[in-house]
Amino acid sequence: MAEKPKKVVIVTEGSLGKGNYESTLRRLTRAVEFNGKGQVKMVDNETEAVDLIKQGDVDSLVFVSGFMVPVAQKIQEQYPDIVVSVFGGRFPESTVVLVDKTWGFGRDNIGKIILKGLSKF
Repeated sequence: MAEKPKKVVIVTEGSLGKGNYESTLRRLTRAVEFNGKGQVKMVDNETEAVDLIKQGDVDSLVFVSGFMVPVAQKIQEQYPDIVVSVFGGRFPESTVVLVDKTWGFGRDNIGKIILKGLSKF
């Protein structure tokens, strides 16, 4: 029996304002919907996302701005069964940088991340 597609909600709000994340949204949607593994619903903001979570309609929640980290953390604490991800280009200065060591970054990139942080990368 085929696995039921995961319900993924992507919040389109970010620090750049509406309409500035089209290419990221397209890439994320293609990746999630590849081989029917997920179904994407886009919402404008965190309030709409939380409403869907309360209805039981979300397996995974995605933000497209590093400046949404505090919101993502709050939602993750309130709804620990939901997978919450943040795909950002820049992150607030006070954010702890989490980097998966299996990504295979080259030496130069690792040095930049460690010495400058992701926000200045």
